[in-house]
Order: sequence, then C-alpha cells, then structure tokens
Amino acid sequence: MSVDILVTNRNSREAIQLCVESVRFSTRTDPYRLVVYDDASDNGLDLPYLRDAQTKGWLTLIEGRERVLHGGALNILLSGCRADYAVILDCDVEIKQPCWLEEILALIQADPMAIAAVNCLPRQLRGPGHWLAPFAEWWFGILNMNAYRDGMEVDWRPVILSDRKAIHKVAPELDNQAVQQYIFDVGCQLLHKVKTANPKGYAVISPLPENLKQSFRHYLQISHQIDDKNERIQRHVNGKLAEIRAALHGIREAVRIHEIG
Repeated sequence: MSVDILVTNRNSREAIQLCVESVRFSTRTDPYRLVVYDDASDNGLDLPYLRDAQTKGWLTLIEGRERVLHGGALNILLSGCRADYAVILDCDVEIKQPCWLEEILALIQADPMAIAAVNCLPRQLRGPGHWLAPFAEWWFGILNMNAYRDGMEVDWRPVILSDRKAIHKVAPELDNQAVQQYIFDVGCQLLHKVKTANPKGYAVISPLPENLKQSFRHYLQISHQIDDKNERIQRHVNGKLAEIRAALHGIREAVRIHEIG
C-alpha cells in the first residue's frame, strides 16, 4: 500500500511551513510521500523554504511557473500520483494527532466501494436562482486512487453547470423556474460524477468521524486571503498568522527536545 500526501500552496508564508512540519512530526505511517505543488509563489519566502525542505528529503516539490489556481494544481498533483491513496491537504492545515493517517486510511479501506472520504457541505442558495452545489471541503480528505482511475477522474478546476437537465440529475427537487445557475467547484465535480456517471456504484464517505475532525486544524483560508488588501481581512490574517507561528514554534521545540533526548 502506498500513500501520497498532496498539498497545494501559494504565498502562504509560515502556514506552509506549519503544514509540512506538522505532517512530518505527526505522521507515523510509513512509507508515505509528501508532494507540494507551489502555484507560482512570488513572496520570496515560500519557495526558498520548500526548496530547502526538498533538499533535506522532507518532500517532493513541483514549482509552477504560471498560476493555475487550486483546481489546476490538484489536476497536476493527481495526474502525477501513482499511489494507492492520495490525501489532499490545503497549505494552511496543521496536523494535530499522530494517528491521523492510520485512521483516515482505515476509514476508506473499510468500504471497498469508497472513492473518497471528506466532509461535504449541503447545497446552499446564494441568491435568486443561484445555487452552490454540494461542496466537498477538500482542505482535508482522501481519495482511493484505484477507484479514481477506474473511469472516475474529474477536472478539478471550477465549472458552472447551467443546463437544467443536467442540474436536475443531481437536484431533482429544484424548481425549473428557480434554477438558473448551479455551481460545481473543485471537489464538487467528483461528487457530481459519483451521482451522475458512476455505473460501478462508487461512494463518498461523508462527514468524517469526529476523531478525524479533531486530528487537524484549518486556519480559515489563510492561503486564499493572505494577499487581500482589505483592512478587516488583513487583521484576521495577521491574527491567524500569529497563531500559526506559535504552533510552528511548538512543533520545532518538540523536535529539538526529541533530538536532544
């Protein structure tokens, strides 16, 4: 059995450092491969760190020269994945518990027809006739890559589905007059395919059990908000970065003590 842990990153500063080092510190399952796709970071901080981490043997780095955004980065990571299972993490995720990988692997391996295990949000009305499809929270989830390759691959880039017949295949309860747009974003495309083009009956396990939800922390989209110029958002980002630095310091101190001992 082989496992790839796949991380997408863009200008996330200390967040990607915490992600990488918390994975290393809290992952006991061996072997696994940590692969980071950097989506053309230009802050002068992320790439030097990631290149150094690759030199140390901590991870495999793929450097994007032009931005492809989150969905494009996942396409690249998954197209190069040869493992049996792929864990998808956002760069602003901290792993909190040593047993996390064993637990999420056990969850998906328990069901031979499971293609993924991930938290899913329900459909949401975003305005008159404007619906957000069931959304997979792909900042922490796992794919059965053998099922994924078995005719179930998707394009992870955002797509808008506006054809009413196609919409009603996945949401038959919606009124024709009310539906104008139905948005499928990133992981939602996999959910869409499971519901509409899935002759072998693959299933998505959702929500994740509480023990798995407790095994990670997501720092509320730091990776998407870090470059925002809005003053209120920047106050939020700065507060989260302070928490990230404190968590990173704690991990590095624990590693230092372990190495001395």
